[in-house]
Amino acid sequence: AAQFEGYFQEGTWLASADHANDMASRLADGIRALGGRTAWPVEANEVFPILKRSRFESLQAAGALLYEWPAKDLDPGHAPADDEVCLRMVCSFATGEDDVEAFLKVLAEAG
Repeated sequence: AAQFEGYFQEGTWLASADHANDMASRLADGIRALGGRTAWPVEANEVFPILKRSRFESLQAAGALLYEWPAKDLDPGHAPADDEVCLRMVCSFATGEDDVEAFLKVLAEAG
């Protein structure tokens, strides 16, 4: 339990959570700027982007480990189309701005 003492001292846990949330917002903004959309608003460290299936496949071919996420809670007007896929992406305290930018660069190159 000793590691938790340091984690809770001086708001370390909160700073880590804030950073993860900021990276998720930055990731979602970048995805939307590149023509994607999000299934749900970004309220924490998770992003649920909806991308064209061809972009998803290009990202996987480039080495991204991505998996489809069921978006069954969405209304029919907002749910992924037949040529789209919903993903779940999670940012953490260890996600850096350079990680987000690198992903967005590959996404941009994926067309």
